[in-house]
Amino acid sequence: MTLNIKGVNVMKITRFPQYDFVFIFLILFSLSFLLSACQPRIDGKNDWITFKHDVQRTGRTTARISTKCPRILWHKDIFQERTYPVIFDGRIYFTEKSNQACYSLSQSGEIRWERSVYSNASFFYSPVITSDGIHFVTDRRLVAYNFQGERISYRYFVPISTSPLIIKDVLYIGTSNYKRLYALNLNKNYSNLWSFYAGAPVRSSPAASLDDKRICFGADNGWLYALDSKSGKLRWKYKTGGAIRSTPAVDNSDGTIYFGSNDGNLYAMDPDGSLKWKCSLGFSVDSSPAIDSKGNVYVGIKGMLYKISREGKIVWRFKTNDFSNASPTVDGNDNICVAFGDIYLVNPEGNLIWKFESSSKFHSFIIIGKDGTIYTVSDDWQLYAMR
Repeated sequence: MTLNIKGVNVMKITRFPQYDFVFIFLILFSLSFLLSACQPRIDGKNDWITFKHDVQRTGRTTARISTKCPRILWHKDIFQERTYPVIFDGRIYFTEKSNQACYSLSQSGEIRWERSVYSNASFFYSPVITSDGIHFVTDRRLVAYNFQGERISYRYFVPISTSPLIIKDVLYIGTSNYKRLYALNLNKNYSNLWSFYAGAPVRSSPAASLDDKRICFGADNGWLYALDSKSGKLRWKYKTGGAIRSTPAVDNSDGTIYFGSNDGNLYAMDPDGSLKWKCSLGFSVDSSPAIDSKGNVYVGIKGMLYKISREGKIVWRFKTNDFSNASPTVDGNDNICVAFGDIYLVNPEGNLIWKFESSSKFHSFIIIGKDGTIYTVSDDWQLYAMR
């Protein structure tokens, strides 16, 4: 076919009907590519998208905290309950008890949107961010919103007692009353895939193995369980002498699983379920360990920050004036940030870099943004941003 404009031939098109499907395929492929390109890109090393940063619950980020004592950038008097925010693309997401709501804040602390969770909830847990949006969890409800604040999933559920874990299209959550770990399908409105009966309340948030094929968590009966992530079948379990409420942390270099027990020990397990070592710390270890880039483990007990080598030896203790337990955070320089009333930054040798003091006291988990901003919640229910 020839196109003619004022007697001038400008284009000649020859059709080959047998190849039309190729053109259709290329158009559909291009549209699919453009749509996927519009989806937010999550940086697993820097974005703080889940409780304790990542699915292995390492408590470590590549973002670096300044070695100068921080100043307060802003604080918001909108919390009535300590909770753990998550951060993505410079925006902060969290749930809040007094208004029974989910929030999205800008990097400067302004409210972008607020959504009701339709619940007389008593507990709120750390949200989880996926490429589709944010999954918020209360003690009886799961609800997901896209990044514009439009609801995409909702389910009324049994009493929840842990922060959620998401691997691919599956959400894992623990319950206390039902004594189970549940696997829920994100693509079908949180419908049940399977559940595992643990025999006791589950208050230890689940963590993923390096290959995402195992889910590890503890229960109040002292057992650490490792389940097949697809089927929920028990792969192995290990018995300690006390309740396990510490969230396991999985070393992303060799897969070693670290967790605490109320029997006063910190444990290290090989991925196959054999005991690597246990280290006696003298008090219940219900705080959650963090792991640095060299495989050293940090845990906060009774106002004391401990560094334990990957061989299970106590390297040093850093004493504070507090007597609470705390779950530390490790930054990209392997410096350790922890809240024991005041906020401390300690170097890998156990020396104080700085101590942040204010009229407010802090005992919540420390979260680090890509630019090194520290986010945490004070005891008087305010969200702070400091750098």
